Amino acid sequence: MHEVVSFLREVRDFLFGGMQHGYHDINAPLGLLVALFFAYSLNDLKRIWVTGVAATLTYLVLQVLLPMLDGRGSARLPPDLISLNYLRNAIAIYLGFLVVIAIFVFLKKQFLGSGKAAKAH
Repeated sequence: MHEVVSFLREVRDFLFGGMQHGYHDINAPLGLLVALFFAYSLNDLKRIWVTGVAATLTYLVLQVLLPMLDGRGSARLPPDLISLNYLRNAIAIYLGFLVVIAIFVFLKKQFLGSGKAAKAH
């Protein structure tokens, strides 16, 4: 029973602490640009799960490559790449991208329209 309670605490801490960390990463300009690009290219909201994975992988790769492209250093893999903490961080970023991309797609459909109404006239 103690293991179940401990596991539930871990899940709770991840959902509240990890999600906050994921949104913190996406609120940076790089995360917003990645989310905006993928939201603009998303036509069907049913594919948001795959788009979230693509946005997360793009974001994580850009975090590794941008120091090299800026001339600030070399491209290095994160030292904790195979740790559980890195996986938790990646999942939190993925969930954050799902929310932000969904908001951007909603705004895109509200303000830019779907294009079908313009063709009808």
